[in-house]
Amino acid sequence: MAADTFGTNTQSWTTPVKQTDTSGYYNQGKHYIENREWDKAINNFDKAILLDPTNAMGYEYRGGCYFAKGDLEKAISDYSLQIQLDPTNEAAYLNKGNAYRAKQEYDKAMIDLNECLRLNPTNAIAYKTRAAIHHSKREYDQEISDWSQGLRLTPNDATALELRGFAYFMTSQFGKAIDDYKKAIQLNPTNDLAYNNLGWLRATCPVAEMRNGREAIEAAMRACEFTHWTSGQWIDTLAAAYAEAGDFEKAVRCEKQAMTANGTDTKGLADMQRHLSMYENRQPNHDGQKQ
Repeated sequence: MAADTFGTNTQSWTTPVKQTDTSGYYNQGKHYIENREWDKAINNFDKAILLDPTNAMGYEYRGGCYFAKGDLEKAISDYSLQIQLDPTNEAAYLNKGNAYRAKQEYDKAMIDLNECLRLNPTNAIAYKTRAAIHHSKREYDQEISDWSQGLRLTPNDATALELRGFAYFMTSQFGKAIDDYKKAIQLNPTNDLAYNNLGWLRATCPVAEMRNGREAIEAAMRACEFTHWTSGQWIDTLAAAYAEAGDFEKAVRCEKQAMTANGTDTKGLADMQRHLSMYENRQPNHDGQKQ
């Protein structure tokens, strides 16, 4: 089963440019950030803001702590206050957009990310965050465009390559998907996600000439090995690879193993049950684009 992963915690902590009488609170707050003691950090930034409510830096730091705690409303409020004080700060728009993305308020996120890129068209993280939003909305053409913009700026990003590869797969650009997966693996030889998705494409692609059971097994096996056989999705991919190679006995065994793995959700289990029925009836799975 193909999968995508893109984290949401892309905070950009900035260093104070000048020291004021609040510097002790800021320094202590940053110390607590380094130790992930968010409440203690917030307490120090509260005091700094009380002393100097016009310093945008305090809202940025405190907003980042709220984001890390998962209190997205307060994070957005602080980033908004930061923007009021420092309206040309691209990081504030990026962080607010990222918080809206975490809330799945995608249209609001896009407004902030677009402003970030207006202020700085070379902000690769903003392009990648926009790409992740397009993926969530299944807007694969727009997703590809934003991954490509991000990769133009940071061409050695294995995660971005793998995720663009998935978008290529979903838009039937299978050769480009294979190229991106292989580039991602070259950059990160332990990239289990890229191995898994390469295996999934080689096993389940609706275009016959793109399928290769032997290569699918090799790639899927690596993904399972790198994750110590703990991922039901990756084992599900290996089952599809064995089915494509005509080894339905192993396909059935792998599928049953995938169904017992920890963390398999209801939808995933339903998909696996459908796959198992195929393999028990000695039918390969060529429905790889069904998500």
